[in-house]
Amino acid sequence: MRNKQKTLAAITALLLAGCAGADKPTDHFPGYASDRQGQLLRDRDGHCWRNADWRVDHALPDCDPSLAGPPQIAETAPEPEPASESHAFQPLSITLPFASGQYQLDSNALSALENFLAQLPAKKLPQLLFRVEGHADPMGRAEDNRRLSTRRAQTVSDWLRERGANDTAIAPSALGESQADNNCPTSLPRAEKIACLAPYRRVLVTVSWANEK
Repeated sequence: MRNKQKTLAAITALLLAGCAGADKPTDHFPGYASDRQGQLLRDRDGHCWRNADWRVDHALPDCDPSLAGPPQIAETAPEPEPASESHAFQPLSITLPFASGQYQLDSNALSALENFLAQLPAKKLPQLLFRVEGHADPMGRAEDNRRLSTRRAQTVSDWLRERGANDTAIAPSALGESQADNNCPTSLPRAEKIACLAPYRRVLVTVSWANEK
């Protein structure tokens, strides 16, 4: 008899342990019972089980549509407008060197210009503004240097025009020796002084959209 009681007690303990380990309703949805997988618990008619904490503001559209009201639709932010071509194109510039007293483009300058032009949108070339600044070193008379810088700017402008740039969008200017800092020693021999002043013998070309100032 005692053995039977012990056996029944052991079976009862096992059953209680199994019940304790079974899935218990959890609180994935406030006010409603759900299993450990987050699924709402429903009765045989498909109604959601409410727990003791349920309030009207807990109502879910899937369980209590008359109380929850229509589901809210998240508003989507408007897509940003595509950038205009003028903002997509960044201004570019190139500096072209010249030999002392010369205004013709040598092979190095021509190659640099060809590479520079290859970076520009060919189909939009007529819409681009080219600022062409001619410069000269301070050797010789200021008036002669101004005329030399004018010829240098004109040579580059003509080249751009032949390649398809809009004539009205080419803005040449002659600055002569006005931006040349004569920081080369006066005691230098002529050949060395010419080499020292080489950075000032140049044409600066800057490209931007024609409607940009």
